[in-house]
Amino acid sequence: MIRVLLSLVAFAFLAGCGGLALPAPGLIPAAPAPLASTTVDEKGYGGALVAFDAALSLIDQKVAAGDLRGDKAVRVRKALSTAYTAIQAMKAARLAGSTTSLPTAIAEATAAVTKLRAIVEGK
Repeated sequence: MIRVLLSLVAFAFLAGCGGLALPAPGLIPAAPAPLASTTVDEKGYGGALVAFDAALSLIDQKVAAGDLRGDKAVRVRKALSTAYTAIQAMKAARLAGSTTSLPTAIAEATAAVTKLRAIVEGK
């Protein structure tokens, strides 16, 4: 009786081993498109945040030097508001896990930050 039980247990363990075989290297499927582009999205997201932080640092330097006054200060404030809104939309798209709206949000945020820097630098 003990031999029968041990053989059933051994059979159960060996039956489970069949699913552990690895497929041939050419047969492993590629990641789906949203998963394959996650790294690029994260790099774009991080890049937009770094660019926004750099723009804020530049604004701080210009304010400390007294270079932002009058009409230029008003334009910088409007551009800063637009860039901040775009950054918040980008963060919301990332938190939602959206693979379709995140690249668009990153592009819009990057464009807004680029415009902000151009206004601050006087270009």
